[in-house]
Amino acid sequence: MDSDYPSFSLRMLNAIIAMCRGDVTMPDLLRRLGYCDHYIELEFGGSNGAVRPEIITCSEDQGHSILWEWKKGGHVDRDQIVRYAGVEPKHLRTGALVPASACGASDVALVVPEAKGDDAERVLAEMALAFPVVGRGDAHLRLSHNRFAVTELNEGFSAPLVVDFAHQPLSYVPFDQESPDWAVAGPVAQCILGYLLDGRPRFTILEVAEQTVGAWSSLANAMKNRYKDRLVDLLREMEAHELSPYIRHNRARKAHLSLPTWDLVRRSASSGAQWQVRLARDFGKHSTLLINRLRAAGSAAEAESRQLTLGDL
Repeated sequence: MDSDYPSFSLRMLNAIIAMCRGDVTMPDLLRRLGYCDHYIELEFGGSNGAVRPEIITCSEDQGHSILWEWKKGGHVDRDQIVRYAGVEPKHLRTGALVPASACGASDVALVVPEAKGDDAERVLAEMALAFPVVGRGDAHLRLSHNRFAVTELNEGFSAPLVVDFAHQPLSYVPFDQESPDWAVAGPVAQCILGYLLDGRPRFTILEVAEQTVGAWSSLANAMKNRYKDRLVDLLREMEAHELSPYIRHNRARKAHLSLPTWDLVRRSASSGAQWQVRLARDFGKHSTLLINRLRAAGSAAEAESRQLTLGDL
């Protein structure tokens, strides 16, 4: 739903990546300790079954890895937690391809709304597990229960760690499967405009994906495929409507490259500064119409869904 963008999950994912990459707008705790964003939504097996962390961060400096799991509603899935409890260093090395030097110790960090920290800890205690519980407030992250294996993490997250969620970067992973179409269309349209201004003849779906998703290299392959499918559907929607003057699906090229490809349609043979200004202005008008239409369609679908739900009561 529109009201869920950016979602709790999307904000947390971008925050952790930004902290690993030393983004100037975020605390540098993870970067200083040598953590990198290793894999996003990679599914791999443990002794008790498969797990798929929201993100794996690892530090060869600390000999430590963190498997992050966040819950917007604070609900702890006991079956999932049992599977996480079965993850051992050998599983991180072979299943998640974590460097051996970062597998000396590991933690499963549960991030929940701050008000739900006690509830999460109660479930963990009943299961005799001591996973670190991190509470997310409006502008901070705080370690509320249990401890990480790395002292500096405990100190940093207990302070608490100030995080400006209201102004955080979202460019590392700007959308997910739950994001509304209009939110995805914005960065994709900007990407296409850049190609037009550069005078490129065409682009592939992979180029768009890599340019719009800053942390593309850290996405698991299954997640990359889901993102590409979403982008293909959106580009076809753009081509059929508001952006039809600018892009055209090149089916022959797709067959040659095994990648969906679009030609860029230049509306003038000119390439001077005035032409670029006109192009940017006209393209911006079309993009605005596109985003407004998608937003209205999303709102209408959401309203219809609420009515159907109320009708079932």
